[in-house]
Amino acid sequence: MTNIYKYFCGVFMFAIVGLIICVMILERDLKSCQNKPLSDSTIVYLPSDSIPVEIPVKIPVPYKVEVPDTIPTVIDTMAILKKYFAVNFYDDIIADSMLEVRIKEQITQNNIAEREFEYKILKQKQITITNTIIKSNTGLFLGANIGRAKNEFGFGPSISYITKKPILLGINYDLLNKDVYLTFQWRLFGKH
Repeated sequence: MTNIYKYFCGVFMFAIVGLIICVMILERDLKSCQNKPLSDSTIVYLPSDSIPVEIPVKIPVPYKVEVPDTIPTVIDTMAILKKYFAVNFYDDIIADSMLEVRIKEQITQNNIAEREFEYKILKQKQITITNTIIKSNTGLFLGANIGRAKNEFGFGPSISYITKKPILLGINYDLLNKDVYLTFQWRLFGKH
């Protein structure tokens, strides 16, 4: 009974040490994962700004006007007064590829009586959304092992892990012979 107990203790300790080594390598490999990300970019256009902005109206400052020396002899006072008291409306649109400005003015008695200012931003704001997908170069494999030694046949489960480096780590258990095997393999050629 003690020989079987010692054998299973040895196999168990061997498996525990192998498992600890595998966990340490896996943890280091996952922390140092420096894979090249694959990106998928999407451009989203936002609607233009439609918030009205109050722009102060500048009141014109009077200035000195020079009168010419010659004054016409025939003056139509009624026509002058009619033009002076007339209410004139102006509606101007100034635009380019990015902005459109509309100015509405009402002028009477040589003064701006009312002014409206509107604008529209024609170029849309855009936001680029980038989704980054990190492709993992690691993998976990589950399988079976089959083997033969002198007059012995072996069969059992197997689990392997490929690291980023790439190193293949594996642990196999032989159900028929009650043995545990650790596997370490390095890539000789080819892409990972």
